[in-house]
Amino acid sequence: MKAIVRVFRDEFRRVFALRPVFSVLVVGSAFYAVFYPQPYLNEALRNVPIAIVDGDGTSASRELARRIDATSDIAVTMVLPDVVSAEREVFARRRRSRSMRTRAISCCISALPVASRRWRKL
Repeated sequence: MKAIVRVFRDEFRRVFALRPVFSVLVVGSAFYAVFYPQPYLNEALRNVPIAIVDGDGTSASRELARRIDATSDIAVTMVLPDVVSAEREVFARRRRSRSMRTRAISCCISALPVASRRWRKL
């Protein structure tokens, strides 16, 4: 074990002693870390339109929809009462906006109070 630690220590010293090795490993890594992400900075999606299916209709589900809409990444374009009407609206929107190259994404939010209402009926 001591031999492995000694070899590691000797090689680490050589990295800092030899200028070409230092420049390739340390300076090259720093250069790569700075310039590699530059082309990808503008690829983050912002204001992606979504449709929310609010089968519950309570104030808690409306508050959740408002909080989702408050983020900079998502824009709630429609809040619909059921999945069938949401699918119909999203597909109609896709057909209308295909020439503009926008995407409509449907997002279903199933709220827990729907299950609690079912239990109350029993």
